[in-house]
Amino acid sequence: AWHQVVMRDTSFTPSHIIEFYGAFPLFIVLGFGTYMYATTRLPLYAKGVSIPLVIAVVGPMMVLPNVGYNEWGHAFWFMEEYFTAPLHYGFVVFGWSILGLGGILVQVMSRVSVLMSEVFVPKRY
Repeated sequence: AWHQVVMRDTSFTPSHIIEFYGAFPLFIVLGFGTYMYATTRLPLYAKGVSIPLVIAVVGPMMVLPNVGYNEWGHAFWFMEEYFTAPLHYGFVVFGWSILGLGGILVQVMSRVSVLMSEVFVPKRY
C-alpha cells in the first residue's frame, strides 16, 4: 500500500525500512551464526559442506548488495516498478535461497530419525 502513493518508493519507504534495515541484516547475522554453529558443533555438518545450508545463508547476503543496485537503477536508469524488471532479479535469488531451507529440513529429519531410533528402540543384551 505504501508503494508509489505520492512519489517513487525509495529505500526509506516505511515498508522498505523494515526489510532493508531490519529483516535482511537480521537474516544475514542469524544465517552466519547458524552456519558457524552448525559447522563447529553439529557432527552432521562438521563432516563436510552442506549445500542447502550454504544456499540458505548466502541468499540473504546476496540480496543486500542488490538493494543498492536496485536503488541506483531506479534513480538513474529504469523507472518502471514491475517486479519482472531486470533490476529485481537479485531479489529472486533470495526467494530461491528459501528453497535451501527444504534441504536443511530433509537433513535434520534424517538425523532426528537416527537419533529417535537410538533413544526409543529397546536394546537387547
